[in-house]
Amino acid sequence: MSAQPGGEPTRHTDEDVLATLAAIDHRLHRITTHLAALDQLLSQLDNVRANLETLIRSLHSAEPARPAAITNAPVTR
Repeated sequence: MSAQPGGEPTRHTDEDVLATLAAIDHRLHRITTHLAALDQLLSQLDNVRANLETLIRSLHSAEPARPAAITNAPVTR
């Protein structure tokens, strides 16, 4: 029940309550569907991140060792 401006309580029929519950259920279903899609996207991003980290490690390990004087030298262009 909710109060009307005159102070009289409003009675809701069973149909009103069922319609409200159906609307809430529909919204929860939509939210759940969106969250599942976001979860899938986050999983894909985790895979991309892991692949990039593997690629970077592979590139670093494939680089020939350079003397410290070369690696610490300032870059000139």
